[in-house]
Amino acid sequence: MLGGCLELNPEDGEIRYRDSLLLLSAEAPPDMLRAFVATTLRNALTHCADALFESAA
Repeated sequence: MLGGCLELNPEDGEIRYRDSLLLLSAEAPPDMLRAFVATTLRNALTHCADALFESAA
């Protein structure tokens, strides 16, 4: 499970991922974990980009 938050600095557009925690199960296949992490980060970045564009409008 991946938890944490993205922080966006609107002044310079810098995005940071903070307070993340990744709990791995020894039974989970590595490909599944990679896909989960990639999907989670993609979704978080998409949400962050959407919020940035909305605030700029």
